[in-house]
Amino acid sequence: MTRNLMKKIISAAAFCVLIFAGQAFAQSTTTGGINGRVVDPQGAIVSNATVKVTSNDTNSTVTVTANEDGVYRVTNLQPGTYTVEFSAGSFAPSKASNIIVEVGRSTAVDAKLTVGTAEAVVDVTAET
Repeated sequence: MTRNLMKKIISAAAFCVLIFAGQAFAQSTTTGGINGRVVDPQGAIVSNATVKVTSNDTNSTVTVTANEDGVYRVTNLQPGTYTVEFSAGSFAPSKASNIIVEVGRSTAVDAKLTVGTAEAVVDVTAET
């Protein structure tokens, strides 16, 4: 019985070491990231929101989707200044500008989306 317990403890310890080692190697010393949470005006989670991150320097974009907890993460971004745009369903789009990304750091950018207004577009074509 003691032998089985020791095997389980050793297996659990080895698993933890592998997990932490993988996270340590995933950290980059040349890039940074942006992460945050998307909520509505009352602070409720907005799941599956679209988050578009655009580099102000290179104009390259990365688009991700927030998870079911409204959390998003964009990694491996080159250091620089970024614009982050948020959109979801019936909410009005939101934008955060001049977000600084530094090497080895993840900058927190949370979004509080407001309820969108109804818009109608009518195209009128006149024929003679």
